Amino acid sequence: MLLSALVVFFFGSLGPWLNIRSRYYYGVLWGLNGLVQSSGWPTVVAIMGNWFGKESHGVVFGIWSANASVGNIFGALLVSALLPYGFQSAMMAAAFLLFLGAVVNLTCLVEHPSLVGLVSPRDSDSNGPAAAQSSETQHNIQVLPDSSSSLPHSSSSP
Repeated sequence: MLLSALVVFFFGSLGPWLNIRSRYYYGVLWGLNGLVQSSGWPTVVAIMGNWFGKESHGVVFGIWSANASVGNIFGALLVSALLPYGFQSAMMAAAFLLFLGAVVNLTCLVEHPSLVGLVSPRDSDSNGPAAAQSSETQHNIQVLPDSSSSLPHSSSSP
């Protein structure tokens, strides 16, 4: 997020202030922003997976993936409120909010519940009632002898 904030600042504020009009400058920044933002998604999936058990992954990730749409709504409201002051101010505000979010993540994000003394959902999944039930089922499985050889054979062919 820090790199994304820096790229947004270079893209929307520094470029116009320095009168940079090169499409290569903006193309490289756009590609770099896509690269750094796409590298964040696997990390989010891994950390969210640490905090929520497998039975709730669908609901949790469904709600979490809505943040892009909600963010677009708030972003549009922010830009429309700051546009009278110039598009550079809107880009600076977006870069500042990205930077602020990155600082909050770096200082407050806990990677795993065990780091704060909580039980991991993955641990509770393997020791919970479902695991006990599956182990009981495994013990009650009986293998029957192959009885296909004792079945009567029909002499007629189709």
